[in-house]
Parts: sequence; structure tokens; C-alpha cells
Amino acid sequence: MEMSRFFYRMNGYCFIYKVMETGDFIKVYASGKLYEAELIVGLLSNNNIEATIINKQDGRYLFGEVEVYVKTEDAEAAKEIIAKRDE
Repeated sequence: MEMSRFFYRMNGYCFIYKVMETGDFIKVYASGKLYEAELIVGLLSNNNIEATIINKQDGRYLFGEVEVYVKTEDAEAAKEIIAKRDE
């Protein structure tokens, strides 16, 4: 399954959003650090689980969370993979 990519520019920065196919999604991970969420997406991708990030942080002061979402049917497998990483 191929993900669409959307680009936009704001204040000199280029942002890339990955949009997954339509369906039900569930949050499986949240962090205050974007790089941690990106590592989780990479880990899930290596295990053939499609994931996307929703960044809910304030752009200037970086408070808030970065969340990782997967399709509902992949949620249990994703949570197990993340739990094994944290051991």
C-alpha cells in the first residue's frame, strides 16, 4: 500500500505529511520528542506495519506531543513491537 505525500512551506521550513489510506486508526505511541516518534515509525515500517505521525507540538516552543498512529487491525502487533523495544 502506497502512502501519499504532501509538501508545504511555512516560514522557510518544508514539511512533509504522509497520508494513509482511509480507515480507522489508533494511537499506539506518544512522545514529547519528534525524533523518538520517527524512530518508532521506522521500527514499525521494518516490521511491515504502516504508521504515520501527527505532530501536536507547538511550532515555536515545542510543548505538546507527537503521536504515532496505525490502522486498527495492526494496533496489537504495533504495541507488542514497541513494548519489545522498550525492554
